[in-house]
Amino acid sequence: MHAVVKTESEMMKEQHHTSMFNNMSEQEVSIKLEAHMEFSSSCEFDEYVNTIPSLFVSSSIKSQIKRIRRMIKNREAANLSRKKKKARLEEVTEQLASLQIQKQQYDEQLKHLSSHHIVLSTQLSLLSSIVKDSPTLSAAFLLLVSSAATNNNKRNSISSSPDSPRNKNSSNSPSLRPVCAQA
Repeated sequence: MHAVVKTESEMMKEQHHTSMFNNMSEQEVSIKLEAHMEFSSSCEFDEYVNTIPSLFVSSSIKSQIKRIRRMIKNREAANLSRKKKKARLEEVTEQLASLQIQKQQYDEQLKHLSSHHIVLSTQLSLLSSIVKDSPTLSAAFLLLVSSAATNNNKRNSISSSPDSPRNKNSSNSPSLRPVCAQA
């Protein structure tokens, strides 16, 4: 093992602490510990406690040191918890701002789609009333719809068969002609 070599200044500090504690009662040591607890971290407190000569560490002082260590660690844990809580609050605040912007965009999109829906509904009502009022247009509309449905079904069945003319790029594909009603 390596021998620990103390510098002259370290030995002087140790002698000073020892002489400082020589003239103190247990109550005065206790008061000194309490005072040191207020402004130190757990590491600083442990360093300070290590400077107390073992002659002055009674069972009551040991229990006080444990209590003070616990209090310091609790204070440090509370500070850490507050920092984490603050960071989480900032993160949630940023998320809230982002979601509010997204909501505003969706509201604008909904407003646009609603106005478009009103226009289309109005046009549909107008066309429905025109078709209802004219028996010729009603018949033409029905023929047009049924023809479109029939052509759509034919187109789907032709394009789905493997040897369909469309799949062979043949010019024999059926032509689509609009069906017109005669008045």
